[in-house]
Amino acid sequence: MLVSILMPFLTRQTAGPAPALLAALQALAAQPGPLEVVVAASVPTRRADWTVALRAALGAAWPHTLRLLHNGYDERRPPWGRGAAINAAAAAAVGEALLVLHADCRLPADGLAAVRQALAAGALWGCFRKHYQPQPRLLAWQAVWLNLGDLRRGRPVGTNAVWVRREAWAKLPDWRLFEDFALADRLRRLGPCRVLRSAVAVDAAKYLRTGPLRAVLLNGLVVTFFRLGLAAPDQLAEHLYSRRHLPAGAAWWPALLRQTGRCLLARRQPGDWSR
Repeated sequence: MLVSILMPFLTRQTAGPAPALLAALQALAAQPGPLEVVVAASVPTRRADWTVALRAALGAAWPHTLRLLHNGYDERRPPWGRGAAINAAAAAAVGEALLVLHADCRLPADGLAAVRQALAAGALWGCFRKHYQPQPRLLAWQAVWLNLGDLRRGRPVGTNAVWVRREAWAKLPDWRLFEDFALADRLRRLGPCRVLRSAVAVDAAKYLRTGPLRAVLLNGLVVTFFRLGLAAPDQLAEHLYSRRHLPAGAAWWPALLRQTGRCLLARRQPGDWSR
């Protein structure tokens, strides 16, 4: 069975292949085929330059089919949101099953074999458990909580590497954030989520840069605002989740309060939440 991996990617790097994307693709080389990887990337450079550089860095020995979609953004053309990027990748994919994989996640060695086995047994959709690398104690407890709580309720997120039969796929909202919630909510109405025993390894770098406690609190705040309908996904992505407006040190807490207020005020502006 041909599995198509859909990989959204956003970078501000203007020269050469982004190391994070290159590492993600190299990590997939050992996965058993047949396998197709469709990368939908927002890159601030010309398509031809970026494509040639990435393929050259991967080398001719890379064993799988690779499709590269490119949204060259600038001040006049915004980058793809994550939902839009995944939609573009899904439209270009030809596999019988689709698997959404973030570039900071690594499938287990038996990952695709386990997906194919579950699909052959009749599963419609499912996901992996997850753990963090490296994994401080707080992130370890968060992984346990998410694996035992949210996954049992059929609520995987993007870092759980959701997979689905092609016929059950439907277009996602073009949001920058929480497109994974929309996908899980839709698939849960079609059937139960098959949670595989093996786990995806999630790079914990962004949690460690923010600080594990602050990162966990920030994620909880963003999810709560979304679930209660207090702020639009794109506003949450811009003002809170991106962390661009949250400085390190003691200034983090006042900045969090300021950005939270901006999210609440932006909720009243038409357009963002109605898409």
